[in-house]
Amino acid sequence: MQGGREGSWKYARSTKTVSTLTGWLNHMTSNLKYLAPNSRPQMSFQPIQGKILQQGKRGISRVLVSAKIKRKRIVTWGIRVDKMSSSLVTFTDKDTYQNIFDPERYLHTYYNPKSGIFVVDGYLDFALKKLHEYFTTRGVKGKTLIDIGQGPTMYQNLSACEAFDEIIGADYTDRNREYYERSLRNEPGTFDWSNLIQKVCDLEGKGTSVEEKKQKLKNTVKKTLKCDVLKSNPLEPLVLPKVDCVISLGCLGYACSDLDTYRNVLKNLSSLLKIGGNIIIAEVLNCNSYLSGGKRFFSLVLTEEFMRSAITEMGFEIVDLEVSYRKYDKDQFCKYDSSLLVLARKVRDV
Repeated sequence: MQGGREGSWKYARSTKTVSTLTGWLNHMTSNLKYLAPNSRPQMSFQPIQGKILQQGKRGISRVLVSAKIKRKRIVTWGIRVDKMSSSLVTFTDKDTYQNIFDPERYLHTYYNPKSGIFVVDGYLDFALKKLHEYFTTRGVKGKTLIDIGQGPTMYQNLSACEAFDEIIGADYTDRNREYYERSLRNEPGTFDWSNLIQKVCDLEGKGTSVEEKKQKLKNTVKKTLKCDVLKSNPLEPLVLPKVDCVISLGCLGYACSDLDTYRNVLKNLSSLLKIGGNIIIAEVLNCNSYLSGGKRFFSLVLTEEFMRSAITEMGFEIVDLEVSYRKYDKDQFCKYDSSLLVLARKVRDV
């Protein structure tokens, strides 16, 4: 989309309230340089207004968005909203996650060995292979790794537990931390990770059994802590020595309401790392929400271009970044077009 020209905006969705759509368009306009590669990315856009031009029976059909750039010029876009079938999802705050997020229903929706969305669409295979690569041939290893936003999942630690002396899990919600700890103890009724554990054992090629890997992980995860990535010290009030590695898979895009917040969160995570330490991040791209337990949760729309820029701006040097396009796109639970895994090294404090 170019200044002064009307066109469709694939991220735009209808809403029942003008104020919600206006606020969302202001947010998207403020980050336009990452969503529209041809819109002079060296310029910093600041939203001024989102004004409804036309509203029909099916909802809002045209919106006028104005933005101010650093050169003091006014650029206006007439945006045509083509599909009016779904509603905007407002930001899901941390207290909502604390109160209603159901880890067991989430796991069965996304990680079930036969029908899980991340299994069927290829994300899990992609993630397991990349994590194995990072913790073996890429040489990511050390004393301590912190897993930020671990949720109730453990697949992200299966290769890491062979490369680090200790893993510290961290998540905001009590249910997720409790469920993760119960899974480590292999308590009855918890999600069965045996299929994925076997895949990792096969990748490693050492003849390790599923039970041996479970025990290794249990011995390596020393503690699980409360964390809040929006704080300058995500582990506040604890102050830990800086560590060798921080990982965060499928977390940050759900915890941040906008791209500026995402950048700040990267800075917060960087504060946990030594200079020369590594950060590993996984995100789904071009996704605005996901469904779990009958509730739709907000997802920040992320792009590869933004991820590259933000990670570099926050004092990291990208070692490896790979995007995997999904194989299955018919589900209504988590509509995204690709997933990204990145390994970056901290080279400076910001």
